[in-house]
Amino acid sequence: MTGLLVLLSLAVPQTTREEAETLAIETLAHDLGLGSDLVEVQSAVPVDWPDSSLGCPQEGVVYMQVITPGYRLSLQVDGQLFAVHAGAGRAVVCRRGEAPLDEPETPELLQMVEQARKGLAEKLDVDAETIELVAASEVVWPDESLGCPESGKAYPQVTREGYFIRLRFEKRVYRYHAARGEAPFLCENPTR
Repeated sequence: MTGLLVLLSLAVPQTTREEAETLAIETLAHDLGLGSDLVEVQSAVPVDWPDSSLGCPQEGVVYMQVITPGYRLSLQVDGQLFAVHAGAGRAVVCRRGEAPLDEPETPELLQMVEQARKGLAEKLDVDAETIELVAASEVVWPDESLGCPESGKAYPQVTREGYFIRLRFEKRVYRYHAARGEAPFLCENPTR
């Protein structure tokens, strides 16, 4: 049985991050009936799905029980976030059985959200409970700027795992960026 599982896992096509993003954008755009230029990638986190459902099983469908490498993506269309899972050369818009995108999925992310909320409350001199969480997700930043470069400064082109948090107070949205293991900071001029 083990030999069979190994053969199946070797047969699962590997999907690069770029391929996953392209598949996710095209799938969501088609699903919503929009042009793909209106879809923006917010994050892409590598995941090994436990089966071929890509973490979005549909009732009554049988899936291959094989580790399927891929990505959990957060895509934005007109301010609304969507969870799209990609792997094995395909993508699915995940609507059921998925934690809402605005609820932190890990203790580390929850801690980052609370730090960002307290920091923003101090900056605005308001009660932290009045600050609303819009979205929080794990991301892979493309370089050491963490998506928030200072003008005229060069950054090493090394990817960094981290967090992207959006908070709202009254009608304004505030973006907090962080690297894993570091405190989140308010990004006034984001590139993503």
